Amino acid sequence: MRLPCVRTLVLPKIHSAQDLHHVSEEIYMTYRAHKFRSADEPPVQLVASVESAKAMYNLGEIASWQSTWGSAMGGKLSALLVRSLF
Repeated sequence: MRLPCVRTLVLPKIHSAQDLHHVSEEIYMTYRAHKFRSADEPPVQLVASVESAKAMYNLGEIASWQSTWGSAMGGKLSALLVRSLF
C-alpha cells in the first residue's frame, strides 16, 4: 500500500471498533516503516461499512472510534456506510 497515494479506504464488514483499530495499526506501521508521512498531509479517511446485526449492536462504539496513534498517523473515521438489514 502506498499511503501518499491512498486518501480513503472503504472497509467492508466492520463488526466492532477492534476491526478499525487493526486497520489503524497497519496504517501506522506503514507510515513508520517507510517514513514518508509529512505533517501537512491530510489523514487517511476511513469509511466503515456496517453490514451485520453484530455491527449494529456495536454502532455506538464504531461511530465514536478514534485511532490510538491519532488521526494523522492512524487514519480518521470519516463516514459510516450502513446497509439495511431488512
